[in-house]
Amino acid sequence: MKKMKNSWIGFVLALILIPFTQSCSDLDSDYSSYPWIDAEGYSIATIHSIENDDKYYFLLDGGQKLYPSDISRISSTYKWEVGQRAIIFFNLFEEEITGYDYNAELIFISNVLTKDIIPLTEATADSIGDDKINLTRAWFGGNYLNFEFQFQGTRNPKELHMVNLVRNETSKAVEDDNYIVLELRHNAYDDYPQEILNGIVSFKLALTNEELEKYKGIKVRTNSIYNGIQYDICSFDKLNINQMSGTQTNMSEVQ
Repeated sequence: MKKMKNSWIGFVLALILIPFTQSCSDLDSDYSSYPWIDAEGYSIATIHSIENDDKYYFLLDGGQKLYPSDISRISSTYKWEVGQRAIIFFNLFEEEITGYDYNAELIFISNVLTKDIIPLTEATADSIGDDKINLTRAWFGGNYLNFEFQFQGTRNPKELHMVNLVRNETSKAVEDDNYIVLELRHNAYDDYPQEILNGIVSFKLALTNEELEKYKGIKVRTNSIYNGIQYDICSFDKLNINQMSGTQTNMSEVQ
């Protein structure tokens, strides 16, 4: 099949020895005209299964479907799961595949930490933790709320970290009539804060149309590394959640 010019979309990943995350740097790209490429030149996709077939395709955050017709470069040990978020590198083919927007050779795939939003209760507060974490970027895509973040730790593979997005159900919960208040929580498990590390995570959104009509967006609380407790706004702009794919939001600090 005839290939188009290389479209190495995504992060250049330098995997750090922390089980839940990757350290990333941007890769320049001239594919900014594609709707599934954001302003910084990378994209994340969600893995879906093909009905009646032991194969998968990718739903890009712009809403387009990409079929990886050539996966010969991908290790046979890679195990895919439905709903898993992933960063992918690929080359596009000119030949079209019925039912898909893009036909591609898959060059590289790296899973993104993918989790549900969970409740924070008095009983779970200690295990969920509240160690310092910086929220550096947030965007809606593929019915997920995606975060890039920073945290302090070492690169020791034995030192585990955990990150969660929670709805606070304790007596200390902060409420807002205009925003759904969620908290990005980090548990460093006493890992020494040797250096600043970077991560990326996707949280599955399960919002109702009533919530989308009632609230202006999501207010995310973090215990930041330098500024203590702060809140950032991720605006809905009155859109249905299915229309949010690929929408980046500028976060504004709320004092």
